[in-house]
Amino acid sequence: MKSQYVCSLFGTVKWVLILFVAFSFIFYGTVYQTDLQYMLMTITNVIVQNKSSTQSNSELVWSSDNSTKSNSKVVGINGTFLEDLRKMRVEPAELHSFKSPYIITPNLYDVYTNSSFYKQPGNRTKKIISWHLVRQKNPWFSQGNLKFDHCPYSECEIDEYGKKTAIADVVLFFCNALTNPPKSRPPGQLWMLGCYESPVHWNYPGGTYKVWKDAINLTLNYRLDSDMFAPYGLLSWRHRSLALKAEEYLAIARNKTKTAAWMVSNCRGDRLNFVKNMQKYIDIDIYGNCGQLKCPRSNPNVCMEKLNTTYKFYLSFENSHCKDYVTEKMFKLFSDQLYPHIIPVVKGGFDYDKHFPNMTFVNGNHFKTAKDLALYLKDLGKDEHRYARMLQEKHKLVESNIDPLNWCNFCKMLHTKNIGTHRDIKTSWSHSNICKKNNY
Repeated sequence: MKSQYVCSLFGTVKWVLILFVAFSFIFYGTVYQTDLQYMLMTITNVIVQNKSSTQSNSELVWSSDNSTKSNSKVVGINGTFLEDLRKMRVEPAELHSFKSPYIITPNLYDVYTNSSFYKQPGNRTKKIISWHLVRQKNPWFSQGNLKFDHCPYSECEIDEYGKKTAIADVVLFFCNALTNPPKSRPPGQLWMLGCYESPVHWNYPGGTYKVWKDAINLTLNYRLDSDMFAPYGLLSWRHRSLALKAEEYLAIARNKTKTAAWMVSNCRGDRLNFVKNMQKYIDIDIYGNCGQLKCPRSNPNVCMEKLNTTYKFYLSFENSHCKDYVTEKMFKLFSDQLYPHIIPVVKGGFDYDKHFPNMTFVNGNHFKTAKDLALYLKDLGKDEHRYARMLQEKHKLVESNIDPLNWCNFCKMLHTKNIGTHRDIKTSWSHSNICKKNNY
């Protein structure tokens, strides 16, 4: 009788809370939609936790697909624990209306190496992924969980030095080290082309393309249409409790004394000329091989701090204007350790407007000339309130500490998907109509 009374009382409280959230949403409008969703999600967590405590033989958990169970915690959106996301200082991407493959909700198995929670049961044969002609570790491809020890599908092995190429299930070829392929290829062996360079900077070795033309089954690349999507970086939504007050962003804006900075080592092409034309109208300090300012190698943090506190804008101009090509410097501009309070000015072949929220950057592609862009930055820099608002919007995002190269996903793909062949790889995927010749 007492148990029935408690359940009845709890049910009443539950519906009062839900009706309160619904009424608040109607009353306050869409401005606070995200906050209300967050409140509702928290309430739902509490409800499920209380329900689960009243059941002796089964556990109820809150999940986006209601397919996962936990012994100790309530499961959050997209297979993560909400409370652990808070500890990671981020919140679920699913709570935000702006969606982007570059703004993620971290998976716990990317963070906690002792987690067996996500293991998918089953008897699977181990897949061997062999790297072709590698004599030392490749810094780009050596990211992520190479041991697969906490992946949902863990029956994979990476052979980094190519000792098992003859028996491997997958052979990974690096685009900037392509030679003639192996003379023999076991039946069913998959060949994967991996590349972080834009097509402007690599090609198939002369006279060998006919061998590679119909030989590639998989692609590993920064492009969204890659079989294994591996961007230069990722972002997450910063937990809202870490936001500063509006007046604090305004104070940061008012303390800045210079317009723009640019760190660059590649001085070839029209990019440098474009920036020099901008310098006719605004002050731009150039660091590195192409300028007179240097960052001390012995203490680079001093330079980073100066950039973050002194300059209003940072030029993030790509040296190649190619499809989906955005390099690590764009993501580093959202790093708490480097540049949390500086606005990126971007220019390249990437669709910035589609994949990054408005008011978090200035898109240089929208301006016909260097003068037009420079004068826009000059006016924006003078408008302290507007600039401070951009700092506030940008600060909602933070560079993710999750490696963008997700070998866990790749192992799952090998075990769950039928994989075909990229016919005429150069024309159909890697080079045809991918880059613009006139960048600036």
